[in-house]
Amino acid sequence: MDNYMNIISGRLSKLLDKRVSVPISEDILLGVLTRTKVKNVTIEAVTITDEIIMISGRVKKAGLSIPCAITLAPSETTGRTVYFDVIKTKPLNMKWIHKSIFNRPPHITYDKGEVGIDLNQITIVERIPVGRIKGFTVKEGVLVVEVGV
Repeated sequence: MDNYMNIISGRLSKLLDKRVSVPISEDILLGVLTRTKVKNVTIEAVTITDEIIMISGRVKKAGLSIPCAITLAPSETTGRTVYFDVIKTKPLNMKWIHKSIFNRPPHITYDKGEVGIDLNQITIVERIPVGRIKGFTVKEGVLVVEVGV
């Protein structure tokens, strides 16, 4: 009986270790960020380099169009949501800029310097019916997400 349980346990652990890698390009991420229109905010580009994501655009305040660039670094995952820490904002590091750009429920949230992106809003991830984010890496030009059971 112990041998039988060891075999089942081994097969189960192999099944649980299976992961599907899903590449998310700069264009797909830009599409998620621009899906919900926000008054006085224009997101123009997303650039993914090793370990950081840079988002550039414009924010209007008091009639002025202020160009801005925000740098994000990977933080953690929960379910199918990936979180990033806001590392740097140019030219002004102000919370109202972060909230204006990232507070786009239900697929993007901003709270206390952390941006959460619900990847179920991306068609390629949504097509995977089960599993959660097991890990992710930020590489040159692509965010690679690993979905597993």
